Amino acid sequence: MPLVFEEVMGWLETDSIAQAENIVVSWRKESEWRHDPIAIAQAYFTSGRILQHLSEWEEAENWYEKGLLALLPIDSATYLKGILLLDLGYMQALQGQWLEAQPNFFNSLTIWKERKDSVQMAKSLSNLGQVFSQLGQYDSAVAYLTESGLIGENLRDSLRLFSTANNLGDVYAKQKQWRKAVENYEKAQSIRSAMVSRRMDINSKRSLAEAYAEVGRNSEGLILLEECKRKAEEEGLPDLLVLIQSSFGYIYYLGGDYNSAFLAFRAVWEEPDNVNAFNLMNAYLNGGASLFFLDRYAEAETAYLKALSLAKEIGAQQEESYAYYNLAELYDAMGQTDRVFKYMLAYDELNSTLLNERRTQQVAEMQEK
Repeated sequence: MPLVFEEVMGWLETDSIAQAENIVVSWRKESEWRHDPIAIAQAYFTSGRILQHLSEWEEAENWYEKGLLALLPIDSATYLKGILLLDLGYMQALQGQWLEAQPNFFNSLTIWKERKDSVQMAKSLSNLGQVFSQLGQYDSAVAYLTESGLIGENLRDSLRLFSTANNLGDVYAKQKQWRKAVENYEKAQSIRSAMVSRRMDINSKRSLAEAYAEVGRNSEGLILLEECKRKAEEEGLPDLLVLIQSSFGYIYYLGGDYNSAFLAFRAVWEEPDNVNAFNLMNAYLNGGASLFFLDRYAEAETAYLKALSLAKEIGAQQEESYAYYNLAELYDAMGQTDRVFKYMLAYDELNSTLLNERRTQQVAEMQEK
Protein backbone atom coordinates (compact mmCIF):
# COMPACT_ATOMS: atom_id res chain seq x y z
CA MET A 1 0.00 0.00 0.00
CA PRO A 2 1.25 3.55 -0.77
CA LEU A 3 2.22 6.02 1.96
CA VAL A 4 -1.11 7.83 1.63
CA PHE A 5 -2.83 4.70 2.98
CA GLU A 6 -0.61 4.77 6.08
CA GLU A 7 -1.40 8.47 6.50
CA VAL A 8 -5.14 7.80 6.39
CA MET A 9 -4.82 4.92 8.89
CA GLY A 10 -2.83 7.21 11.17
CA TRP A 11 -5.64 9.77 11.19
CA LEU A 12 -8.17 6.99 11.92
CA GLU A 13 -6.16 5.83 14.93
CA THR A 14 -6.60 9.29 16.44
CA ASP A 15 -10.29 9.37 15.39
CA SER A 16 -9.58 12.28 13.04
CA ILE A 17 -12.25 11.10 10.62
CA ALA A 18 -12.62 14.35 8.67
CA GLN A 19 -8.91 14.50 7.85
CA ALA A 20 -8.88 10.86 6.76
CA GLU A 21 -11.93 11.38 4.52
CA ASN A 22 -10.48 14.52 2.91
CA ILE A 23 -7.26 12.71 2.01
CA VAL A 24 -9.01 9.67 0.55
CA VAL A 25 -11.46 11.78 -1.51
CA SER A 26 -8.54 13.59 -3.14
CA TRP A 27 -6.77 10.28 -3.69
CA ARG A 28 -9.83 8.76 -5.35
CA LYS A 29 -10.23 11.73 -7.71
CA GLU A 30 -6.58 11.71 -8.72
CA SER A 31 -6.55 7.92 -9.28
CA GLU A 32 -9.72 8.06 -11.38
CA TRP A 33 -8.33 10.95 -13.43
CA ARG A 34 -5.16 8.93 -14.15
CA HIS A 35 -7.21 5.80 -15.01
CA ASP A 36 -4.87 3.70 -12.87
CA PRO A 37 -6.85 0.58 -11.83
CA ILE A 38 -4.47 -0.39 -9.03
CA ALA A 39 -4.43 3.11 -7.53
CA ILE A 40 -8.22 3.32 -7.91
CA ALA A 41 -8.67 -0.03 -6.12
CA GLN A 42 -6.30 1.09 -3.34
CA ALA A 43 -8.26 4.30 -2.86
CA TYR A 44 -11.58 2.42 -2.83
CA PHE A 45 -10.15 -0.07 -0.34
CA THR A 46 -9.08 2.78 1.93
CA SER A 47 -12.54 4.35 1.68
CA GLY A 48 -13.95 1.02 2.82
CA ARG A 49 -11.56 0.91 5.75
CA ILE A 50 -12.74 4.35 6.93
CA LEU A 51 -16.37 3.21 6.84
CA GLN A 52 -15.41 -0.07 8.52
CA HIS A 53 -13.82 1.98 11.30
CA LEU A 54 -17.15 3.81 11.65
CA SER A 55 -19.05 0.48 11.77
CA GLU A 56 -20.89 1.35 8.56
CA TRP A 57 -20.69 -2.20 7.26
CA GLU A 58 -22.93 -1.91 4.19
CA GLU A 59 -21.19 1.21 2.86
CA ALA A 60 -17.78 -0.38 3.47
CA GLU A 61 -18.96 -3.48 1.60
CA ASN A 62 -19.88 -1.30 -1.41
CA TRP A 63 -16.40 0.25 -1.58
CA TYR A 64 -14.69 -3.15 -1.35
CA GLU A 65 -16.86 -4.42 -4.19
CA LYS A 66 -15.95 -1.35 -6.29
CA GLY A 67 -12.28 -2.02 -5.57
CA LEU A 68 -12.57 -5.57 -6.88
CA LEU A 69 -14.38 -4.35 -10.00
CA ALA A 70 -11.55 -1.89 -10.66
CA LEU A 71 -9.07 -4.78 -10.62
CA LEU A 72 -11.04 -7.02 -13.01
CA PRO A 73 -9.08 -5.99 -16.15
CA ILE A 74 -5.68 -6.91 -14.68
CA ASP A 75 -4.08 -10.15 -13.49
CA SER A 76 -1.55 -8.59 -11.12
CA ALA A 77 -2.14 -7.00 -7.69
CA THR A 78 -3.13 -10.37 -6.24
CA TYR A 79 -2.34 -9.26 -2.68
CA LEU A 80 -4.72 -6.31 -3.00
CA LYS A 81 -7.39 -8.59 -4.48
CA GLY A 82 -6.96 -11.00 -1.59
CA ILE A 83 -7.29 -8.26 1.02
CA LEU A 84 -10.36 -6.81 -0.72
CA LEU A 85 -11.99 -10.25 -0.81
CA LEU A 86 -11.14 -10.90 2.83
CA ASP A 87 -12.52 -7.57 4.02
CA LEU A 88 -15.59 -7.83 1.77
CA GLY A 89 -16.38 -11.24 3.25
CA TYR A 90 -15.83 -9.87 6.74
CA MET A 91 -18.30 -7.01 6.16
CA GLN A 92 -20.87 -9.45 4.82
CA ALA A 93 -20.36 -11.76 7.81
CA LEU A 94 -20.89 -8.87 10.22
CA GLN A 95 -24.26 -8.31 8.56
CA GLY A 96 -25.16 -11.99 8.82
CA GLN A 97 -24.74 -12.54 5.07
CA TRP A 98 -22.98 -15.87 5.53
CA LEU A 99 -23.71 -17.36 2.12
CA GLU A 100 -22.47 -14.19 0.40
CA ALA A 101 -19.32 -14.11 2.54
CA GLN A 102 -18.40 -17.75 1.91
CA PRO A 103 -17.19 -17.50 -1.74
CA ASN A 104 -15.19 -14.35 -0.95
CA PHE A 105 -13.32 -16.11 1.83
CA PHE A 106 -12.77 -19.13 -0.46
CA ASN A 107 -11.41 -16.91 -3.25
CA SER A 108 -9.12 -15.07 -0.84
CA LEU A 109 -7.85 -18.44 0.43
CA THR A 110 -7.01 -19.48 -3.14
CA ILE A 111 -4.94 -16.32 -3.58
CA TRP A 112 -3.05 -16.79 -0.30
CA LYS A 113 -2.26 -20.41 -1.20
CA GLU A 114 -0.89 -19.32 -4.57
CA ARG A 115 1.19 -16.62 -2.87
CA LYS A 116 2.21 -19.01 -0.06
CA ASP A 117 1.14 -16.35 2.45
CA SER A 118 0.59 -18.33 5.65
CA VAL A 119 -0.49 -15.36 7.76
CA GLN A 120 -3.35 -14.38 5.46
CA MET A 121 -4.18 -18.03 4.76
CA ALA A 122 -4.82 -18.55 8.49
CA LYS A 123 -7.22 -15.57 8.50
CA SER A 124 -9.23 -16.88 5.55
CA LEU A 125 -9.39 -20.38 7.05
CA SER A 126 -10.57 -18.97 10.38
CA ASN A 127 -13.26 -16.87 8.68
CA LEU A 128 -14.45 -19.88 6.69
CA GLY A 129 -14.65 -21.88 9.91
CA GLN A 130 -16.88 -19.23 11.45
CA VAL A 131 -19.07 -19.10 8.32
CA PHE A 132 -19.58 -22.88 8.36
CA SER A 133 -20.39 -22.67 12.08
CA GLN A 134 -23.10 -20.09 11.38
CA LEU A 135 -24.47 -22.29 8.59
CA GLY A 136 -24.68 -25.25 10.95
CA GLN A 137 -22.00 -27.24 9.11
CA TYR A 138 -20.02 -27.95 12.25
CA ASP A 139 -17.64 -30.64 10.98
CA SER A 140 -16.43 -28.27 8.26
CA ALA A 141 -16.19 -25.46 10.81
CA VAL A 142 -13.96 -27.55 13.07
CA ALA A 143 -11.80 -28.62 10.11
CA TYR A 144 -11.14 -25.08 8.87
CA LEU A 145 -10.59 -23.66 12.35
CA THR A 146 -8.20 -26.49 13.23
CA GLU A 147 -6.18 -25.88 10.04
CA SER A 148 -6.00 -22.18 10.90
CA GLY A 149 -4.77 -23.09 14.37
CA LEU A 150 -2.05 -25.39 13.00
CA ILE A 151 -0.72 -22.52 10.89
CA GLY A 152 -0.83 -20.36 14.02
CA GLU A 153 1.28 -22.94 15.84
CA ASN A 154 3.86 -23.02 13.04
CA LEU A 155 4.02 -19.21 13.03
CA ARG A 156 3.98 -19.03 16.85
CA ASP A 157 1.10 -16.63 16.43
CA SER A 158 -0.47 -16.40 19.89
CA LEU A 159 -3.39 -14.26 18.67
CA ARG A 160 -4.31 -16.86 16.05
CA LEU A 161 -4.07 -19.64 18.66
CA PHE A 162 -6.32 -17.69 21.05
CA SER A 163 -8.88 -17.00 18.32
CA THR A 164 -8.87 -20.62 17.15
CA ALA A 165 -9.44 -22.03 20.63
CA ASN A 166 -12.18 -19.49 21.33
CA ASN A 167 -13.92 -20.07 17.99
CA LEU A 168 -13.79 -23.85 18.48
CA GLY A 169 -15.38 -23.29 21.88
CA ASP A 170 -18.20 -21.41 20.14
CA VAL A 171 -18.70 -24.26 17.64
CA TYR A 172 -18.96 -26.87 20.38
CA ALA A 173 -21.25 -24.63 22.43
CA LYS A 174 -23.64 -24.37 19.47
CA GLN A 175 -23.73 -28.17 19.36
CA LYS A 176 -24.27 -28.26 23.15
CA GLN A 177 -21.04 -30.24 23.54
CA TRP A 178 -20.34 -28.30 26.69
CA ARG A 179 -17.30 -30.17 27.99
CA LYS A 180 -15.49 -29.64 24.69
CA ALA A 181 -16.60 -26.01 24.76
CA VAL A 182 -15.16 -25.57 28.26
CA GLU A 183 -11.93 -27.28 27.21
CA ASN A 184 -11.42 -24.88 24.30
CA TYR A 185 -12.46 -21.72 26.17
CA GLU A 186 -10.05 -22.67 28.98
CA LYS A 187 -7.33 -23.25 26.38
CA ALA A 188 -7.96 -19.76 25.00
CA GLN A 189 -7.66 -18.32 28.50
CA SER A 190 -4.34 -20.10 29.01
CA ILE A 191 -2.80 -18.26 26.03
CA ARG A 192 -1.11 -15.01 26.93
CA SER A 193 -0.65 -12.47 24.17
CA ALA A 194 -0.35 -8.70 24.04
CA MET A 195 -2.24 -8.94 20.74
CA VAL A 196 -5.41 -10.18 22.45
CA SER A 197 -7.52 -7.11 23.18
CA ARG A 198 -9.29 -6.65 26.50
CA ARG A 199 -12.61 -6.92 24.67
CA MET A 200 -11.66 -10.29 23.16
CA ASP A 201 -10.41 -11.58 26.50
CA ILE A 202 -13.52 -10.46 28.41
CA ASN A 203 -15.84 -11.94 25.78
CA SER A 204 -13.98 -15.25 25.91
CA LYS A 205 -14.31 -15.32 29.70
CA ARG A 206 -18.03 -14.56 29.36
CA SER A 207 -18.48 -17.53 27.02
CA LEU A 208 -16.51 -19.74 29.42
CA ALA A 209 -18.75 -18.62 32.31
CA GLU A 210 -21.88 -19.73 30.42
CA ALA A 211 -20.25 -23.05 29.50
CA TYR A 212 -19.33 -23.61 33.16
CA ALA A 213 -23.00 -23.20 34.08
CA GLU A 214 -24.00 -25.76 31.45
CA VAL A 215 -21.78 -28.40 33.12
CA GLY A 216 -23.08 -27.57 36.60
CA ARG A 217 -20.30 -25.19 37.67
CA ASN A 218 -22.66 -22.26 38.27
CA SER A 219 -20.73 -20.66 41.11
CA GLU A 220 -17.53 -20.60 39.04
CA GLY A 221 -19.46 -19.07 36.18
CA LEU A 222 -20.89 -16.30 38.36
CA ILE A 223 -17.47 -15.51 39.84
CA LEU A 224 -16.00 -15.28 36.34
CA LEU A 225 -18.83 -12.98 35.21
CA GLU A 226 -18.15 -10.65 38.15
CA GLU A 227 -14.56 -10.41 36.92
CA CYS A 228 -15.81 -9.72 33.38
CA LYS A 229 -18.12 -7.00 34.68
CA ARG A 230 -15.35 -5.28 36.62
CA LYS A 231 -12.97 -5.34 33.64
CA ALA A 232 -15.62 -4.10 31.21
CA GLU A 233 -16.43 -1.23 33.54
CA GLU A 234 -12.72 -0.34 33.79
CA GLU A 235 -12.40 -0.38 30.00
CA GLY A 236 -15.61 1.59 29.44
CA LEU A 237 -17.34 -1.02 27.26
CA PRO A 238 -21.11 -0.46 27.68
CA ASP A 239 -22.11 -2.89 24.93
CA LEU A 240 -20.08 -5.67 26.53
CA LEU A 241 -21.57 -4.86 29.95
CA VAL A 242 -25.01 -5.50 28.49
CA LEU A 243 -23.92 -8.91 27.16
CA ILE A 244 -22.45 -9.74 30.56
CA GLN A 245 -25.79 -8.83 32.13
CA SER A 246 -27.48 -11.24 29.74
CA SER A 247 -25.00 -13.96 30.73
CA PHE A 248 -25.87 -13.40 34.40
CA GLY A 249 -29.51 -13.95 33.46
CA TYR A 250 -28.63 -17.12 31.57
CA ILE A 251 -26.76 -18.63 34.53
CA TYR A 252 -29.46 -17.64 37.03
CA TYR A 253 -32.04 -19.22 34.71
CA LEU A 254 -30.10 -22.48 34.48
CA GLY A 255 -29.84 -22.51 38.27
CA GLY A 256 -33.61 -22.06 38.68
CA ASP A 257 -33.38 -18.54 40.14
CA TYR A 258 -36.00 -17.17 37.78
CA ASN A 259 -36.55 -13.86 39.55
CA SER A 260 -32.84 -12.92 39.39
CA ALA A 261 -32.79 -14.16 35.79
CA PHE A 262 -35.73 -11.95 34.84
CA LEU A 263 -34.16 -8.89 36.48
CA ALA A 264 -30.94 -9.48 34.55
CA PHE A 265 -32.73 -9.88 31.22
CA ARG A 266 -34.90 -6.84 31.91
CA ALA A 267 -31.72 -4.82 32.37
CA VAL A 268 -30.77 -5.84 28.81
CA TRP A 269 -34.19 -4.74 27.48
CA GLU A 270 -33.54 -1.31 28.98
CA GLU A 271 -30.32 -0.86 26.97
CA PRO A 272 -31.47 -1.23 23.33
CA ASP A 273 -28.79 1.18 22.07
CA ASN A 274 -26.01 -0.98 23.51
CA VAL A 275 -27.12 -4.37 22.20
CA ASN A 276 -27.67 -5.72 18.70
CA ALA A 277 -31.04 -7.06 17.57
CA PHE A 278 -30.02 -10.73 17.85
CA ASN A 279 -28.91 -10.47 21.48
CA LEU A 280 -31.91 -8.31 22.36
CA MET A 281 -34.18 -10.94 20.82
CA ASN A 282 -32.56 -13.66 22.95
CA ALA A 283 -32.94 -11.51 26.06
CA TYR A 284 -36.68 -11.23 25.37
CA LEU A 285 -36.94 -14.98 24.77
CA ASN A 286 -35.08 -15.88 27.96
CA GLY A 287 -36.72 -13.13 29.98
CA GLY A 288 -40.10 -14.38 28.82
CA ALA A 289 -39.20 -17.92 29.89
CA SER A 290 -38.18 -16.62 33.33
CA LEU A 291 -41.51 -14.83 33.66
CA PHE A 292 -43.35 -18.00 32.57
CA PHE A 293 -41.83 -19.96 35.45
CA LEU A 294 -42.77 -17.13 37.80
CA ASP A 295 -46.42 -17.52 36.59
CA ARG A 296 -46.39 -13.95 35.29
CA TYR A 297 -48.10 -14.95 32.08
CA ALA A 298 -49.18 -11.57 30.70
CA GLU A 299 -45.62 -10.21 30.97
CA ALA A 300 -44.21 -13.41 29.48
CA GLU A 301 -46.56 -13.04 26.51
CA THR A 302 -45.34 -9.48 25.86
CA ALA A 303 -41.70 -10.60 26.00
CA TYR A 304 -42.27 -13.58 23.69
CA LEU A 305 -44.12 -11.47 21.13
CA LYS A 306 -41.28 -8.93 21.09
CA ALA A 307 -38.80 -11.77 20.61
CA LEU A 308 -40.91 -13.16 17.75
CA SER A 309 -41.09 -9.76 16.05
CA LEU A 310 -37.31 -9.29 16.27
CA ALA A 311 -36.66 -12.83 15.02
CA LYS A 312 -38.78 -12.21 11.93
CA GLU A 313 -37.17 -8.80 11.38
CA ILE A 314 -33.60 -10.16 11.34
CA GLY A 315 -34.38 -13.52 9.74
CA ALA A 316 -33.42 -15.64 12.77
CA GLN A 317 -35.57 -18.64 11.91
CA GLN A 318 -34.34 -20.96 14.65
CA GLU A 319 -35.17 -18.38 17.30
CA GLU A 320 -38.48 -17.66 15.55
CA SER A 321 -39.37 -21.33 15.98
CA TYR A 322 -38.46 -21.13 19.70
CA ALA A 323 -40.78 -18.13 20.09
CA TYR A 324 -43.66 -20.00 18.43
CA TYR A 325 -43.14 -23.00 20.73
CA ASN A 326 -42.85 -20.87 23.86
CA LEU A 327 -46.03 -18.96 22.97
CA ALA A 328 -47.91 -22.23 22.40
CA GLU A 329 -46.70 -23.50 25.79
CA LEU A 330 -47.73 -20.23 27.43
CA TYR A 331 -51.23 -20.22 25.91
CA ASP A 332 -51.66 -23.84 26.95
CA ALA A 333 -50.95 -22.81 30.56
CA MET A 334 -53.46 -19.95 30.13
CA GLY A 335 -56.12 -22.29 28.70
CA GLN A 336 -56.32 -20.49 25.33
CA THR A 337 -56.66 -23.55 23.09
CA ASP A 338 -57.19 -21.67 19.82
CA ARG A 339 -53.89 -19.83 20.24
CA VAL A 340 -52.10 -23.02 21.22
CA PHE A 341 -53.12 -24.55 17.90
CA LYS A 342 -52.12 -21.43 15.93
CA TYR A 343 -48.60 -21.21 17.34
CA MET A 344 -47.93 -24.97 17.38
CA LEU A 345 -48.88 -25.09 13.69
CA ALA A 346 -46.47 -22.23 12.96
CA TYR A 347 -43.78 -23.99 14.98
CA ASP A 348 -44.26 -27.34 13.20
CA GLU A 349 -44.15 -25.74 9.74
CA LEU A 350 -41.02 -23.72 10.42
CA ASN A 351 -39.31 -26.55 12.28
CA SER A 352 -39.90 -28.88 9.30
CA THR A 353 -38.30 -26.31 6.99
CA LEU A 354 -35.28 -25.98 9.29
CA LEU A 355 -34.96 -29.76 9.57
CA ASN A 356 -34.88 -30.10 5.77
CA GLU A 357 -32.22 -27.39 5.59
CA ARG A 358 -30.09 -29.22 8.16
CA ARG A 359 -30.35 -32.43 6.14
CA THR A 360 -29.26 -30.55 3.01
CA GLN A 361 -26.30 -29.14 4.94
CA GLN A 362 -25.35 -32.59 6.19
CA VAL A 363 -25.40 -33.91 2.63
CA ALA A 364 -23.20 -30.98 1.56
CA GLU A 365 -20.72 -31.79 4.34
CA MET A 366 -20.61 -35.46 3.31
CA GLN A 367 -19.97 -34.46 -0.32
CA GLU A 368 -17.08 -32.22 0.78
CA LYS A 369 -15.46 -35.16 2.52
